[in-house]
Amino acid sequence: MLLRLYHILPEYLTEKRHDTYKYLIISIIYGMML
Repeated sequence: MLLRLYHILPEYLTEKRHDTYKYLIISIIYGMML
């Protein structure tokens, strides 16, 4: 899970797409880990 998140985050930041669903899923996963 951690490895997957670290792979998704840089990819998402470099893409700079406005995918709200992707952003919500990432923020939810990140929030759960904190």
